[in-house]
Amino acid sequence: MERRKVVKIGNAFYVNIPFEFFEALKLREGDRLYVFHIHRKGIFVTKAKGKKFKLSLKRIDRIRRIADSIYST
Repeated sequence: MERRKVVKIGNAFYVNIPFEFFEALKLREGDRLYVFHIHRKGIFVTKAKGKKFKLSLKRIDRIRRIADSIYST
C-alpha cells in the first residue's frame, strides 16, 4: 500500500495513482474510472467499461469484507 497526497487545483481535488495500478487495470490516458464511497471504509475505484456500473448489495458486502481484512492487518 502506498500513501498519496491530495492536491487541489482550482476547485477540484486530485490523487495520482501508482504506475503499477495503471498497468494492472490496463489503463490508457483518457480512460474513465468509477469512484465509490464505501461508508466507514474509504473509496473503491474501478475501470469504467461502459456508461453504467451496477454494484449489487452482495458485491458491496464482499468489498467491505475484503476492506476489513486489509485494514485489520
